[in-house]
Amino acid sequence: MKIKLVSIFLAAGSLCGAYSAASAAILRVSCDDFSASDASMWVRYVDSGERETLDVMLKMPATDKNLAKPDRSVLIGVQNIGQITLTPNGEGMMSGSLSYSYTLNGEANPGVLGFPESWTGVDSGHMVRVAGLYCELRD
Repeated sequence: MKIKLVSIFLAAGSLCGAYSAASAAILRVSCDDFSASDASMWVRYVDSGERETLDVMLKMPATDKNLAKPDRSVLIGVQNIGQITLTPNGEGMMSGSLSYSYTLNGEANPGVLGFPESWTGVDSGHMVRVAGLYCELRD
C-alpha cells in the first residue's frame, strides 16, 4: 500500500511541476498612465500560448473638445492598431476600450475584435500612446 501512495504523490508532483513550467511561458506586459486632468489609460497584453489578448482602456473628462472628437487612435510604437471611441458615462467623464483576442488556432473570440492584419505583436519595452497619455509595457 505504501508503494501505491508514494507513486501517487510522485505523479502529482510531476504534474504540478509541468503546470508551473507552462505558467512560466505566459507573456504578460502591462502599463498605465494618469494625467493631472484625471485622464487615464490602462494597457494589458497576455500571450498564454493558447490565447493572445490585448486590452486598452481610456478614461477622460467630458470636455467640449472631447465630446466633439470622441475617437482616439491607439499607437504601439509607431503602429496605429485601432481606435477607441469615448462615450460619456454620466459622471462628467468619458470612457472607452479596445480589445483584441485570438485563440491558439488563430480564430477570433466571439464578441472581441481579431488583431489587425498588420499586427506585429508587443513585448516589454514597447511604448503605448493614446490621447496624449503614454506608458512603456513592462513584465
